[in-house]
Amino acid sequence: ITENWKRKTLGKITFIYPYHHKFNDDLAMQASRFCDEISKEYKFSEWKPFDFYITASGDELGKLLNLDFFFAGYTTGIGMNDNRILLSGMGSEYYPHEFIHLVVPKQDRHGIIEEGFATWKGGQGWKTFEESAKLLAIELAKNDTITFFDILNKKWGWQYAAFYTTGAIICKAAYRKGGVVLVKKLLEVPPDDEKLIETMCSIFKINEVDIDSFWKKEVSEFKPN
Repeated sequence: ITENWKRKTLGKITFIYPYHHKFNDDLAMQASRFCDEISKEYKFSEWKPFDFYITASGDELGKLLNLDFFFAGYTTGIGMNDNRILLSGMGSEYYPHEFIHLVVPKQDRHGIIEEGFATWKGGQGWKTFEESAKLLAIELAKNDTITFFDILNKKWGWQYAAFYTTGAIICKAAYRKGGVVLVKKLLEVPPDDEKLIETMCSIFKINEVDIDSFWKKEVSEFKPN
């Protein structure tokens, strides 16, 4: 499909896009700068070049994966870290959330932190982190029976991106408490819920029984007055 698409390299990103796409040099440069700035701020190892395939929609992205349509798992962004490939269905040269996945050093980390960090620093889809956090705060305020573990186990809030946004709020809280050092401590948490809880308790100086109240308080900070 992409054999005859156009290609343009800026910095360490090679943009690959169909002929009908109008390339935006400003957004492409912004993309390259964003990756460099995140890497520098968090002192990550130097990120490797990657190919960025731009399509206009999730359906167009799916065709690159040999899918006629998405029955489940519909997405507008897929990062393939090992292959250094990013597929986008946003029709734009700038997709900060997915850039994060290709800039943060790959390791087996907890999903809520992996996606949370990307959401905090890069938003999600067309929403900024702040917009997503506000939506979660509004919806959570309507239901006081929801627990942190409901989010952790993806039992509630998929339509509000609750898993991603909760992770983002945890990352932001860690940054507020101890800057880059504490955020990187979160980024080291393996995909183990007990290790996540243990690390959160250590970072925020709380007991496990306080996880729910801590989480709800952090989310409520984004509720509009």
